[in-house]
Amino acid sequence: MIIVHIRWYGSYNLDSFYNKDITINSGIYTIQRVYDKKETFIYIGKTSRSFFQRISKHNKDWLWNVKGFIKIRIGLLEFPNGGRFRKEV
Repeated sequence: MIIVHIRWYGSYNLDSFYNKDITINSGIYTIQRVYDKKETFIYIGKTSRSFFQRISKHNKDWLWNVKGFIKIRIGLLEFPNGGRFRKEV
């Protein structure tokens, strides 16, 4: 078993997300939308690419068409032994 700690950052709106230095990292992320005064998770993902690249791809493919206000949270994975995130984890 591997114990992983997650350090969460955000939430960021879609426009300000691309201006954050932290987006060069990889890890896990959530996408929420706020619509009709309710916040709903619409996607939870894991990426070995940068957050910037992955969210850009989502935005190009489908995120641009979501109604409501988009919020993004990113989670950096921290391994007790100093290890790094790998695609297999």
